[in-house]
Amino acid sequence: MILIERSEYLGVYNNKSANSMAEVPFRAALRRGNGPEANWINLGYCTTEAVAAKIYNMYAVNFFGKGAILNDVTLSADEQEEFNAFIQAKPKRIERFDEAFAVAAKLKAGGHVFRTHLSIRRQEVGIKG
Repeated sequence: MILIERSEYLGVYNNKSANSMAEVPFRAALRRGNGPEANWINLGYCTTEAVAAKIYNMYAVNFFGKGAILNDVTLSADEQEEFNAFIQAKPKRIERFDEAFAVAAKLKAGGHVFRTHLSIRRQEVGIKG
């Protein structure tokens, strides 16, 4: 198993639970607020960083709307299967996914383009595209 110091994706962290780390090494989490007032919302556990990043994206759209900064992530067929299984595992997740899809579609129809973590990183170092 590969442990990462810091994921390239927003909202993706190592699962530090000794009981389940080997089975699901990554977790998706979202931080709301800053400083001592901040609280963390654990979104779920999965086997790859990419799936955790996609889970984060879904919840980020729900929580932050236009202000969401998303991960630029493409899933392999196996990863897409894991993501779908994650969503289907609980009725509340299906509801959250449907909400995120509706919010994103409405914003995009209005001309909004979500910023991605990668595009912001490129801007910081002066790379266009």
